[in-house]
Amino acid sequence: MDYLVICDRTGFKKWRSECQYEWDGKLVWKKVWRRRQPQDTGIVYPPAQKIPDSRPETKDNFINVPVPNYD
Repeated sequence: MDYLVICDRTGFKKWRSECQYEWDGKLVWKKVWRRRQPQDTGIVYPPAQKIPDSRPETKDNFINVPVPNYD
């Protein structure tokens, strides 16, 4: 048994057999159905707790070199 529904994207009246649910729960016409984008479920890695071979920050060493004929 088929019945009429309203498409959540277009607002058109369509038969239920012509519609499909999207990942976010919207009932839409199959011609305007969109798959979920891969960026929505990207993998987030936690920050590393330890850096191998880490070294302390050193003091900056500046050397003044005189330049002849510089005003």
